[in-house]
Amino acid sequence: MRTKPQSTHYFLQGGGEMGALMRHTDWIKTGLGEPEEWPQSLQTAVSMMLENKVGMYIAWGQDFIQLYNDAYRPILGSTKHPQALGISSRETFIEIWHIIGPMFEDVMKGKAVGFPDFMLPLNREGFVEKCYFDFSYSPLRKEDGEVGGVLVTVIETTQRRKTEDELKKSEERFRTMADNIPNLAWMADSEGWIFWYNKKWYEYTGTTPQQMEGWGWQSVHDPAALPFVMERWKASLQTGNPFEMVFPMKGADGKFRQFLTRVLPVKDAEGNIYQWFGTNTDISLQNETEALLKESEEKIRSIVQSAPFPIGVYKGEDLIIELANPSIIETWGKGNDVIGRSYKEILPELDNQEIFKQLSDVIKTGIAFHAKNRRVDLVVNNKLQSYYFNYSFTPLFDASGKVYGVINTGADVTDLNLAKIKLEEAQDKAQLAIDSAQLGVYEIIYATDEMFTDRRFKEIWGVGPTVKRHEYAAVIHPDDLPVRRKAHDDSLKTGNLYYQARVIWKDHSVHWVRVTGKISYNDNKQPEKLLGVIQDVTSYVLAQKQAEESERNLRQTILQAPVAMCILRGPDHVVELANDRMYELWGKPAAELSNKPIFVGLPEAKDQGFEKLLHDVYTTAVPFFANEVPINLPRAGEIKQIYINFLYEPYHETDGTVSGVIAVAVDVTEQTNATKKIEQMVAERTSQLATANQKLQKSNEELAQFAYIASHDLQEPLRKISTFTQMLENSIGDKIDEHTKNYVHKIITASNRMNTLIRDVLTYSQLVKENELFEPVNLNTVIESIITDYDLLIEQKKATIEFNGLPVIEAVPMQMAQLFGNLVGNALKFTRADVNPLIRITAEKVSEEEIKSLGLAAGLDYYGIKVSDNGIGFKPEHAEQIFNIFQRLHRKSEFEGTGIGLAMCKKIALNHKGNINANGSSANGAVFTVFLPLKQ
Repeated sequence: MRTKPQSTHYFLQGGGEMGALMRHTDWIKTGLGEPEEWPQSLQTAVSMMLENKVGMYIAWGQDFIQLYNDAYRPILGSTKHPQALGISSRETFIEIWHIIGPMFEDVMKGKAVGFPDFMLPLNREGFVEKCYFDFSYSPLRKEDGEVGGVLVTVIETTQRRKTEDELKKSEERFRTMADNIPNLAWMADSEGWIFWYNKKWYEYTGTTPQQMEGWGWQSVHDPAALPFVMERWKASLQTGNPFEMVFPMKGADGKFRQFLTRVLPVKDAEGNIYQWFGTNTDISLQNETEALLKESEEKIRSIVQSAPFPIGVYKGEDLIIELANPSIIETWGKGNDVIGRSYKEILPELDNQEIFKQLSDVIKTGIAFHAKNRRVDLVVNNKLQSYYFNYSFTPLFDASGKVYGVINTGADVTDLNLAKIKLEEAQDKAQLAIDSAQLGVYEIIYATDEMFTDRRFKEIWGVGPTVKRHEYAAVIHPDDLPVRRKAHDDSLKTGNLYYQARVIWKDHSVHWVRVTGKISYNDNKQPEKLLGVIQDVTSYVLAQKQAEESERNLRQTILQAPVAMCILRGPDHVVELANDRMYELWGKPAAELSNKPIFVGLPEAKDQGFEKLLHDVYTTAVPFFANEVPINLPRAGEIKQIYINFLYEPYHETDGTVSGVIAVAVDVTEQTNATKKIEQMVAERTSQLATANQKLQKSNEELAQFAYIASHDLQEPLRKISTFTQMLENSIGDKIDEHTKNYVHKIITASNRMNTLIRDVLTYSQLVKENELFEPVNLNTVIESIITDYDLLIEQKKATIEFNGLPVIEAVPMQMAQLFGNLVGNALKFTRADVNPLIRITAEKVSEEEIKSLGLAAGLDYYGIKVSDNGIGFKPEHAEQIFNIFQRLHRKSEFEGTGIGLAMCKKIALNHKGNINANGSSANGAVFTVFLPLKQ
């Protein structure tokens, strides 16, 4: 029995799976014979084929015996491989031999053939399927030049062809849907050549397909914006990035409207761009609404920021401060960092003054609260002070009528310069979020009444993932059901559906939707299905309502403001609206002024300069503000001069033009007169202070002269006494008795003590100098240096000094060494005879409450550095006394010293905006706490 050989011929080496199969094939049974007998051309072709990564196939001889490589094997499928190896092509490809057989015969005659994307109905998986190939058939010649077989190179394109077919079908469906969306839509090839527009495009532009072909779309663009559009569009064509831009487009009526244009690339299975799809969404309504809201909001905000009286806006039950103008921040006296914090947190002192309850009632009931001449106690500059205010808490309503916050306006009637008053901000910022390209798609089958929707449709409609058609209708607002019903009835006549309605979500919130669609018909012209889209237009509807509400709030604010306010309309400044306080200020009833030019109804105010001020604000749109301006107005039947603070603010229309002036005024006559009296008193007091300052300067000069005498004139004779006493002692030597020697020793000791006292007094006096430079000082380094200075005494007394974590502060380095050197020196001096000294130095940040209680400088961060010991301590009643200069608690015979050290410590601490205190007892030792700021 003959076994299957394993060939070792060079041309059968490698080749992966097919190489292995060829080496194990018994070629004697195939008709080709032993491989070593194959023609040289066949051997070469086989070797090349096995190593090639492209699908290759050889049909050799008149029987077309088959050989192929790994890349070709998938083409044969599971029913033809591996049986095809070594047998005739006629047997393997019997189902298509009538197609490829004649091609093989032509190749055997020396004629090469090839086709791209060629379809062959192959049975390779047990069934016949349409397969597509790019292939070529080339003749393989023997050594004598005759054709010995066929060389096939092939790439299967079946999947690509199927993908392209699916894309064509998808494109057809897509075009149908795009024809029914409310946007303008179009498609372009990969080079930007537009070959299709939807119906909405032609309806809006009034153009024809012939006019719009290719780059014809440029004719409906604004010439001024077209270069920028072209630049962005060409950039997208080059990079493949999506295009998004807002620019004007001309309609059939010749008018330009703003459109949001988005263009996305469409790619094939290999990721190559072969088309672009674009939409143009009309956002003119959105822009107009946003402009209206922005203008209204800016108008109110401008008035608020310019008004001279306090105003703030607090949101929610927690009263979070959303807006606070400079006037109210100054009134509170808590600094500028208030936005975003709670009103209750900023002003805790109001807790027992009924104000928090007033605010809570306004939020709960929606009813405004007004107070006049009401006392309010405020903590200003760390001191509780009493003020009197006229103030109002007015509720703010959202579009649904729910109270969402409070606007606080007020007038400080305590200050001599009456607070500059501010206008209420009418509404919170309008939030407009419109995504015009996010559309929900739906389809209705009339025969079955089935409805199919995408995910975005369900999100807009506010329903779950599986909903039937009648359930969609169930969430429509009852009042809008007739609108929907009529729209559907009309669509059966016109073929087009359009309506706008409200839908109610499960959380009971109401949303506005715009529905459009188009009906397709069967061959009998009966409605078959409806394809349409929906758009969430809630923001558009609410924005319009908010704009109207904002204007109403502005007028309501003027009427309810606690200061005089009015609107003067037109170049003649006609009184269109004024509150009661303004009529009181004018001194005339509303009947004499309403709807009349101000200087006609109030001729007493003419020729005092106000005509020009109003004219300038009206014509230039630049606000004008002034304080304590005199004006003659009627009062009780006669003309009197009063003083006012006033603001003229331009009143803008929606198109930006100025149509009038808003006036705000406060009568400050009493305060102005009082101010003049106080200015006179201040002048007198200033003169007195100047005289006192001269005396103080003279005293300082005398103190400086004393310091010079102490440093020079007193020390010089003292040095001579000490020197001559030592010379006398050395001269006498042992010639005197003990009694005389004791006298000499007392003289030397007294001289040394006097010298020490003079040096300490001089050092103490020099601590008042202001020319010392502050710099960063590491207190850990200071203590280490002090320990080094006292190392011998520490060793003698077996003392332990513990310290760590001391801060780095801004200070005078030498004074810090003196301060802590004195404290450590005292702890080493005043020790117990039978106890080893233990000195601890620690630091802790000082709280704001403790800073206030100690009377330290506000606004600085302080550290308390404690120096404690286990020495003899002192009595509590001496805690303040020990810081007095020359103060001693012990006899000189017990402990040395001048009594200046702790006074010097006190002076140094005060020089650094700090302080020092002491606690002690005879049983537990002494504790000194130095309070020093982190920065000067």
